[in-house]
Amino acid sequence: DQVVAFVVQVNGKLRETILLPTDANEETVKTQALASPNVQKWLKGATLKQVVFVPARLINFVTS
Repeated sequence: DQVVAFVVQVNGKLRETILLPTDANEETVKTQALASPNVQKWLKGATLKQVVFVPARLINFVTS
């Protein structure tokens, strides 16, 4: 039952923190992060160029 707080960033800036299991894979973290209204607000109208994932730490969405 180990849970970790994943940092969700958009262009390197903190936008959200989500609690997920430590062993969550990239797809799970990405799905949960994109479901957040706070993250959606920052991605609205932007083109997603890259997703940087660090297991048990963070996910960063890079846009143009």
